[in-house]
Amino acid sequence: MQLKKSLRVTIAVLLGAGVSASAFALTPGSGTWVKESATYGTPNLQDAYLYVPKNPAPQVLGGKRALMLSLHGCGQTASTSVIDKRFNWEETAEKYGMVVVAPTVPTGTSSTRAASGCWDWFGTAHNRTTRDVVPLIKLIDAVKARTNLDIDPNQIYVSGLSAGAGETHVLGCSFPDYFAGVAPNASPSLGSAAGDISVPPKRTPQQVADMCRAINGNQFNAHLDTQIFATVYGDKDYLVLPAHNEVNRDGMKIAYDATVSAGTASVDGGGTASLFKDSRGRLRISSMVVAGMSHAWPSGPGAAPYIAWVDSTRVNYPAYVTQFFFENNLRVNKWKITCSVNVPNASSATVSASATAAAGATVASYRVALQGKTAINDNAAGSGTSLNKSYNLGNGIYAGTVTAVDSKGVESEACQLSSFQVGQLDPLYPPSDIQATGISSSSIKLNWSAVSSATAYDVRRNGGAPVRVTATQYTDTGLAPDTSYSYTVTSVNDNMTSGQSGQIIGKTQPVTYTEKVTATVTGHYSAGRINVNQYLQLGAKYGYNASLTLYKCEGVWTNSSSCGPLQ
Repeated sequence: MQLKKSLRVTIAVLLGAGVSASAFALTPGSGTWVKESATYGTPNLQDAYLYVPKNPAPQVLGGKRALMLSLHGCGQTASTSVIDKRFNWEETAEKYGMVVVAPTVPTGTSSTRAASGCWDWFGTAHNRTTRDVVPLIKLIDAVKARTNLDIDPNQIYVSGLSAGAGETHVLGCSFPDYFAGVAPNASPSLGSAAGDISVPPKRTPQQVADMCRAINGNQFNAHLDTQIFATVYGDKDYLVLPAHNEVNRDGMKIAYDATVSAGTASVDGGGTASLFKDSRGRLRISSMVVAGMSHAWPSGPGAAPYIAWVDSTRVNYPAYVTQFFFENNLRVNKWKITCSVNVPNASSATVSASATAAAGATVASYRVALQGKTAINDNAAGSGTSLNKSYNLGNGIYAGTVTAVDSKGVESEACQLSSFQVGQLDPLYPPSDIQATGISSSSIKLNWSAVSSATAYDVRRNGGAPVRVTATQYTDTGLAPDTSYSYTVTSVNDNMTSGQSGQIIGKTQPVTYTEKVTATVTGHYSAGRINVNQYLQLGAKYGYNASLTLYKCEGVWTNSSSCGPLQ
């Protein structure tokens, strides 16, 4: 692709600063199209071809390959219209190390396929479990599972022409968790009927947005926040009217909340791309119209000429859309950031950081977060390639992070600061006024006053393992009656643990009876105070008509006035 001078210079600078610097050695492929031998379920694809670049050091992102699914239009097949420079993927794939997969539509017609040789893009009845998305997703799964290809699941894209463009849009909306970038070319507006493509769109942008969310079951819409969209069409297209592409563009502006104009870019070959960003400043949509082009895939110079529904005389769209996806992918962290902290005196710390943004962006701001006695949440700490900022802090031990945000709103990974101490730590004392209250035969409740700067307390019984509580009280349960227990309490905060408090002794109460009844053994059994086994044992020992006094202790009857077990 040849760009107009201003855009060409800009992109060259961006690539020089970012993508090219990430060249990464990968196991080279054959650099040829290889036919897949597996099948991928019903409806079964006729065939699929795979292109793995032979370039051992391409301009990949994050050391892994991208994957492009390329879908042909009606009346085409992968072997006659896409591979072998027909769609012109090869040169771009080699440059970026991108694997390209070109399947052929399943054979025949069906209840959802209007014509043989056409993807079943039309209508609104789409989901993640039926129609042509099923084998296509299985194909993607099979390719990305091949470990020798090093496919990055965050760099999977889909593109297509005409019916393939309609299917591209369906895939992007039903599987936004799969596709980081979606590129329909000469596409019917999403949800259109098969016969509506050559008349003004019957779908509205809002309907496109609503359908895009609905066909993934409204379960994966969070992934739309990191998906990008690129559409292209000819201004002379008589088969799928240009307005259909505009409706799709405006619908995705709603779905992405990307209504802010980011200007236009001119592309050699007659292309004019309108760009849109979201409220966070991230570039989300490219909508390109190609002057003089009718209904065709814009393969550009270098492509095989004279292919039906392919235009090799204008824009090289494979080069443009791949560059657009690589520069604006929102799922690949393309940052480099380092950070450190210095404590120059007893009351402050200086946080330093250095960051390199991804291609096409600059460091817009740094965010510093410190946790300790003084909390810092500085979302505008600085900008540019480096940061050096001091903070006044109270005495204590601190931890924190530094995050960079680029001019497109993409955040770096958080850089972890080593923990550091400012000044002398405030002393931490144990509680000194512990009291044992609320004593029962099976529990002891402890109370104490709060200790300054303590955030929690460790309670130990008889020197055992600590129980941590955040309140200034603790009830120890499950204790034996009439038994003494010793307790200590330790104060705790984020920086230290105090010594142990003085020991306090608590003694559980003995169990006492609440009721006593004198009757014969038989009388006690008849009244339900003893069970049949107890009746037989007591009768054998004392005689069934012998008089016996029983005591009720915590709901249980015994013949022990000290509430011991039944003898």
